[in-house]
Amino acid sequence: MGHDFNTKERAFQLWLEDLSFDEIARRMDEEKRHVNRKTLVRWSQKPDKKTGKTWKDRKAEVQGKLQEKNDDRAVDRMTRLLARAEKIQEDVAEALRDIPKVRSVGEGVNAFVQITNMIQKYAPTRTVEGDAGVVIDKLLNVLLKHPKVGIVIEKYRAELLDDMARALKSSKAEG
Repeated sequence: MGHDFNTKERAFQLWLEDLSFDEIARRMDEEKRHVNRKTLVRWSQKPDKKTGKTWKDRKAEVQGKLQEKNDDRAVDRMTRLLARAEKIQEDVAEALRDIPKVRSVGEGVNAFVQITNMIQKYAPTRTVEGDAGVVIDKLLNVLLKHPKVGIVIEKYRAELLDDMARALKSSKAEG
């Protein structure tokens, strides 16, 4: 008995969800598309006549496209975050310009309070879990793909990683 294209595609979609062949066969039975486990295994291993790709090849292709899409989203997010960071940097610089020249202890305390308030206002509301070095490395890999920022990251990557490692070590020593 031959199965139509839609049945084979549905089986492939279920396989993409990491279901076993037994689970796929059960699900296909529930959907009134009766396909046994051996047929599913054969379909997965046999290259498609038109594309020449097995299910494993197609899965790798789908995962590659998803990764590319996620990378593009990450670059877009980082671009927005960089723009926001630049705005915050401008706001902080402007606020610091507005602080009068410190001439006494009271003015120094006032300046410290204002700076502390700014830091609290702009500090992230949550922290990233895990090894900071890995997070930073992943961030730099995403930034490398940015058309403008990537050039700078590529040029100064080693220097940035060294500076960040030193900063992390000193913050751990203080904490």
